[in-house]
Amino acid sequence: MCGGLRSFVAFLAEQPKQLKHLEWPGFRNTLRTATLTLILVAAFIVVLSSVDAALCYILSWLLQKSALSYREYLLIAGDLIDWLGFGKDKSTTAAEIQAYLWIVHWLTLQFMKD
Repeated sequence: MCGGLRSFVAFLAEQPKQLKHLEWPGFRNTLRTATLTLILVAAFIVVLSSVDAALCYILSWLLQKSALSYREYLLIAGDLIDWLGFGKDKSTTAAEIQAYLWIVHWLTLQFMKD
């Protein structure tokens, strides 16, 4: 254990001496790389914002198209909840809340199929 630690410390002590053997890039290469990086990041931001705008447009178009269908599902959910008697008394149990959440989840899945 002590020998391993000693060799590790010797390895770390030798590392600064190895820095003189590295070939460091010149200022022009560094500037060129930084400029290319900035251009690529700017292009990436423009592409991502364009894709985001297109997806928002498609989503709003789909939601407008299926708005009546979703309202129908909400009416069905409301009728089902009334039929089951949720909220008629103030002592709604955890099982009733879980059943209500399951109904809403099921209706949401049915809506997503359309």
